[in-house]
Amino acid sequence: VLQGIDRIIPVDVYIPGCPPRPEQVLDGILQIQKLVESESIRRRDSPEYKALLNKYGME
Repeated sequence: VLQGIDRIIPVDVYIPGCPPRPEQVLDGILQIQKLVESESIRRRDSPEYKALLNKYGME
């Protein structure tokens, strides 16, 4: 288990538990699905997104 992975790569959803229960994994997948449904492709061109990429050295 790697603690602080959000310091290395962007994290959208956290799933608690070690190991997480299957229900928690499914809940995390559903949360990601909701994010993807509501996310605009234009988000990638936003200053906030570019700043996040810069923060992680990905641009």
